[in-house]
Amino acid sequence: MKKLLSLIITLCILFGATYLLSNLMNSKMIDWAFGIGLFFTLVLLFLSGKGNFSVNIDNQAQAASGIKQHYEETNYPGKYPFALYVSITYTIVSFIGMIGYYWKEI
Repeated sequence: MKKLLSLIITLCILFGATYLLSNLMNSKMIDWAFGIGLFFTLVLLFLSGKGNFSVNIDNQAQAASGIKQHYEETNYPGKYPFALYVSITYTIVSFIGMIGYYWKEI
């Protein structure tokens, strides 16, 4: 249930941002879908706190203090939020859709 809710909220945000930006710029949604997806994927990657950047900071703090960082089972490096996977899938699908759309116009 939690993953389904995360899926719905993430897709609503991605489609909503794409729709708003395409209306503001008077263009098609396919023009902005890949860029929005890539932007949100990168934001979620860095804000998840489980990327290489935060692990590097944890390792530096551990080396300086000598205190070993203990990760909880739900908060260990390498486990990303489900919304990130949804955003990556949206980005890949929108890229394939964009290529298919513009391939016809060439």
